[in-house]
Amino acid sequence: MRRPKGPGQPTAELADLTPRERDILGLICEGLTDQEIARKRGLSRNTVRSHVSTVYRKIDVHRRSAAVVWARDRGFTTEDAPAATTHRPRKRPTRNG
Repeated sequence: MRRPKGPGQPTAELADLTPRERDILGLICEGLTDQEIARKRGLSRNTVRSHVSTVYRKIDVHRRSAAVVWARDRGFTTEDAPAATTHRPRKRPTRNG
């Protein structure tokens, strides 16, 4: 089981985030909403919310503004975010075959 970070324990650093999480953090820093991020990356809003939640947990913040401050305090800029490719939705079978 994972132990929660207690006082005095260091929080995560940028290297602890996956490329997708850094991408999402970069888009948050640009001021995009979950819906805008979902549209831009071709993901569902729930998938984006899941990524955002994971980022918040890893960096130990509870609000978007705190995530932006965390990123800026570490010198993270949107140019540092990996250029994520757009997700291509799977083709759904049609009723006619």
